[in-house]
Amino acid sequence: MMSSNDRLGFYEEVFQHGRSSGWEKSPGKKVILQALKAYAGKQRTPADARLLEVGCGSGDLLARISEEIPGRFRLYGVDFSDAAIALAKSRYGGMEFYVEDGCGTHFDDCTFDILVAYGVYEHFQDPLAGLREAARVLAKNGYFFCMMPTLG
Repeated sequence: MMSSNDRLGFYEEVFQHGRSSGWEKSPGKKVILQALKAYAGKQRTPADARLLEVGCGSGDLLARISEEIPGRFRLYGVDFSDAAIALAKSRYGGMEFYVEDGCGTHFDDCTFDILVAYGVYEHFQDPLAGLREAARVLAKNGYFFCMMPTLG
């Protein structure tokens, strides 16, 4: 298993050299978008619902959410890669991005109506700590849209 420093170094390199585009276009992200559209269509949350993406990378999934479900969510992203967050901030205004580990964020308890995580927790040194943090920042009756790879 890679150490935290090795893993961070790998992702910094990926985002600094623009090698993440394949991840941003992965077909599973369509599934997350379809689920969010169905959720938003049922009027379950106010129009300004707060949505956090854990492991947001360069922010492309949040941008797609903003484009495909316009005006529905206030969008936030966290990623532990400085390079990824710098890229996200340079590309997408109107969203808030933070360099933070998904196992410990600065957000208050029960801040978010929706959490999104795509292909993230399998990379955490301690996935259970990441899930505990997700539960902490997710509002009561909030929704968690998570997708992880499986072996077929």
